[in-house]
Amino acid sequence: MKNRNYFVAIATILALSPEVNATELSDQLASRTRYYPSATDSYYSYYKYAPIYSGYYTSNSRNGYSSWYYPGSNAGVTTRTVSTTVNGITVTKVYTTHNGRTTVRTTYAPAVNKPIVNKPTPIANKPVVDTPTQPVIDANPIMDPPVQPIVDNKPITDTQPNPITDNKPVIESPIDDTRPVIIRPTTPVNLHPEPVAVGVPNVGIRWNDRSRGYNIDDPNNKQNVKLTGEGVKVGILDSGFKNYLMQDDILKKFGNRAVIIETGRTAPASATHGIEVAEMVGGGNSRNGVASKSTLLLADITKTTNAGTGLSATAPIYYDLWNRGARIFNQSYGIPKPLTYFNNNRNSSYYYLHQFDGNVLQFYKDKVKEGGLFVWAAGNNRGDLDPSLQAGLPHYEADLEKGWISVVAVATRTNQGLGNFEWSNLLPYSQAGVAKNWTVTAMGDYIFNLGGRNIIASGSSFAAPAVTGTAALVKQKYPWMDGNLIKQSILSTATDIGAPGVDDVYGWGLLNIEKATNGPARFDKRLALADNVTVNIPNGSYEFSNNINGDAGLVKNGQGELILSGASTFEGDTTLNEGAVTINGKKYVSKVNVSPSGTLVVNNTTLENGVNNEGTVVNQGYSTIKRAYVASAQSTLVSDLGSNLNVKGEVDLNGSTLSLAAVKEGKAQYVTQKGLSMSAITSDSAIKGNFAAIETSGLLTATAEKTNENEVKATVSRKNVADYVNENTSGDAMWKNVATALESSFSALDNQIEGNNGSTNATNDEFAQQAATLQNSIANINTQSVVLDSLSGQIYASAQALTFENSETVNKDLSNRLVMLGTLDNVGETAGV
Repeated sequence: MKNRNYFVAIATILALSPEVNATELSDQLASRTRYYPSATDSYYSYYKYAPIYSGYYTSNSRNGYSSWYYPGSNAGVTTRTVSTTVNGITVTKVYTTHNGRTTVRTTYAPAVNKPIVNKPTPIANKPVVDTPTQPVIDANPIMDPPVQPIVDNKPITDTQPNPITDNKPVIESPIDDTRPVIIRPTTPVNLHPEPVAVGVPNVGIRWNDRSRGYNIDDPNNKQNVKLTGEGVKVGILDSGFKNYLMQDDILKKFGNRAVIIETGRTAPASATHGIEVAEMVGGGNSRNGVASKSTLLLADITKTTNAGTGLSATAPIYYDLWNRGARIFNQSYGIPKPLTYFNNNRNSSYYYLHQFDGNVLQFYKDKVKEGGLFVWAAGNNRGDLDPSLQAGLPHYEADLEKGWISVVAVATRTNQGLGNFEWSNLLPYSQAGVAKNWTVTAMGDYIFNLGGRNIIASGSSFAAPAVTGTAALVKQKYPWMDGNLIKQSILSTATDIGAPGVDDVYGWGLLNIEKATNGPARFDKRLALADNVTVNIPNGSYEFSNNINGDAGLVKNGQGELILSGASTFEGDTTLNEGAVTINGKKYVSKVNVSPSGTLVVNNTTLENGVNNEGTVVNQGYSTIKRAYVASAQSTLVSDLGSNLNVKGEVDLNGSTLSLAAVKEGKAQYVTQKGLSMSAITSDSAIKGNFAAIETSGLLTATAEKTNENEVKATVSRKNVADYVNENTSGDAMWKNVATALESSFSALDNQIEGNNGSTNATNDEFAQQAATLQNSIANINTQSVVLDSLSGQIYASAQALTFENSETVNKDLSNRLVMLGTLDNVGETAGV
């Protein structure tokens, strides 16, 4: 067949229908096909989901709803239907083109009191094959008016400041030279404004975040993300996975990562929607895929009834996906009526529960409680102020909100603009509306390749899986997160567009994949659905690197560590029940309550509110508490060498424990026998109470005392190695000899440091660093014998005649042996032997 250059624009709709007879449908869907001459050799098929919906609803208590789609007309034949209403009379013209000849059939009908709809063209039972013998050219193309007008109740415009109008002329009073001229201070100019990102739009939908720009080639901001979703299983319920014509595409796009679940369904040859959706979630060989190594559990839910072919999920299919490990589910379908079209009146034919299988609804409720996350396409009807019933279901079933996300799509303004992804060319489909608190927005237009053809597809069907793929990345990085925390990470990090804040059109804003994978940016009661965000980390160490604000607090459970490296300005209290919270950010606003099993670590941090310590507080560096520090008798304050905790408010030590560690900036520090003094805690007011106990680690010993009412000073020194070994070991003669040699070497090192006025520069050489590690490890019962045994063979002979002058040779031998031991805290029974 000769190569012909065509652009094909196929207008389709993805809608949802209950299983009823065709005669019970109050509306029908229409599809149109056009051929356009192309200027390139590529073959593009454009799928544009039209803002048309069907009003087909039933009062049956069980409703196997379906998402409807229609293929194009038969090959070589194009049909277009144009309906207009003038003075109550509807004129319908049907243009049929066959082999270059066009006929027109016109019908007239009076207006009736129900929606005017287009009757569907016949459904093809075989794939669309576009092989016209001659290009079909409309010399005078007839523009189809929209079936329903696009209503922008809240038009998107560039908000410009109101012009300044001077109603009165400005009259400057003459300067009175008899009095001094007083120059009043003005607001200082910020000499260090926050940098503005490249590509921040200034036209189109309002863009409120100056820290991120819009990249036409990376609209969801994922290009710098290294995560792949590996190890995460995602359930995708859609059509086309059982389409035999799509098996090669599925294999090429997903390889063995795709698992096609047996659902008992088959898909017609025209069904490709699910393959495109799956590619958005986890395609590995295109730029569309977000989680390129995730495992995709593909459930074909195509169902054919007397009313047509559509999508219908069942509880057994969902349970199968769950039992296979899916905790994140993508649903790119839904009833195309907005959720507010329905109600919660059981006696109404528009009762929302009539549209659901009760077993499926119960699955949603149960699995949201167990940490599941359900991501839904909001709908494709421009002018709808609310999403579909499924996407907005928490409006009626509030318990679902914790694990529910509705995704609004921004897409090209018109069919003619397909392929133009400029920000100024985008408008939303169905809007957030009453579902705004669980809504995020994503790009809805993408280029796919199916069967060797490039296809531009448009709709919230493809925005939703971009969010689903992001959820898989977040789950990979934070495997302990449940659906609600994943949702919080995605929504709270979205780029604010439209009206400032969480708005009725775009919800939380435009998807920002890179930022979402760094943890939440807000601890917000609207997302947590509680006063606090609860984080349960069983083990390991995980970091939230975004700045975090919001009106909620933080509850930390589990033995793992949560590191907060951004500025934390959220307003609620921090309750540290278990494990550790490490604050690397310079500012922390939340009041902190440390429970007996909790540990708070601060690194050169300013804590704006108070700290109640019933567990452990570790101060690394110079940290400040602007309000009170109140310790219980069972609590511990751990201070590194050279660290100081300054409290602006009240201090009550209450007989707590001070623990001093020979560590600075994460590295072990060598301490001489003479020792050093430091301020453990200072206060702007008189310190109440004192430390009842002083603890040290390794070979250190310490004392602490109040030098005045505002300061507790600690002195740290090392113990004599030989004395320590004699007192704390079994008395092995070789160990004693090694300890004597070590003490001689340490004494030589002491003299070097003290001769240098205590400068720590002497600790930069290799032996000094290893000696610092040795001070901490030789007192550890798990490493003591290994260290002494390992050092004994090489050091003993040279240690017999040790003097200060020849200690350098012994130090070198010590260093070599210590390096062999590696990290002394982790040595085993045979290490270094």
